[in-house]
Amino acid sequence: MAFKKITTYFTAVVLLLIIIVTVIIVSIKQTDDLKTINNEITASFEITELADRVLTLSIDNETGARGYLLTGSEEFLTPFENAKLNLSTSLDSLKNIQQIRQRYIIDSIIVYAEKRFLFSKKMIDIRRNNNLEQSIKLYNADDGRIFMERIRYFISILKHQQNQLLNEAKLKSNDSFNQLTIIQYMIVGSALILVIVLGYKFRSDALKTKTELEKKVKEQTLQIRSILESISDSFIAFDKNFTITYINKASATYFQ
Repeated sequence: MAFKKITTYFTAVVLLLIIIVTVIIVSIKQTDDLKTINNEITASFEITELADRVLTLSIDNETGARGYLLTGSEEFLTPFENAKLNLSTSLDSLKNIQQIRQRYIIDSIIVYAEKRFLFSKKMIDIRRNNNLEQSIKLYNADDGRIFMERIRYFISILKHQQNQLLNEAKLKSNDSFNQLTIIQYMIVGSALILVIVLGYKFRSDALKTKTELEKKVKEQTLQIRSILESISDSFIAFDKNFTITYINKASATYFQ
């Protein structure tokens, strides 16, 4: 009986430990998923910021080149030179992006941004050679405008897709968090039920043991009483105050 009780409690403790370990494993897994989703959201913002920066630098590039073309003043080359330095860094950052789904769009932005820069540089070089007519002719060929339109077009597609990916990542984040919460509630609930059942079992076993002991004591008392009543010798029981608590039949005859 005692072995059976020990086995029952041991099994309950093992189940409780399994539940606790499961909670830890699930929590770690869901936390890793949330970290991955958070990294995707962060990457999405970074890509959008890079795309906006490339567009701004391309516009500065175009503005500086056009200002120098029309005036011949070196002051207008300041935004062009600044854009030249920063555009290279931004394009390198775009090249290092590992998102396969948007690789074609990102590569297209890089290609047209580089073409726009080379076009502006060519126009500036012609203007520096005092060939205003040829540089204006090159400007009117609309190649530079087409490059800028392409840049804006592919950046708008990229930002649209990034918004979609961002929304998907947010939904995944919410779903993952909700799943984690539900799983934790289920596991904690299961652990609570197990503890309640274990407590009830322990209390039930304790009451059962108490009842069995009381029954055994009663049976032994009756057995002893039966033996004492059946003997011919006198038997008298006293408590610590020497008060008679029991006398058998043989003793009773002496008090009649």
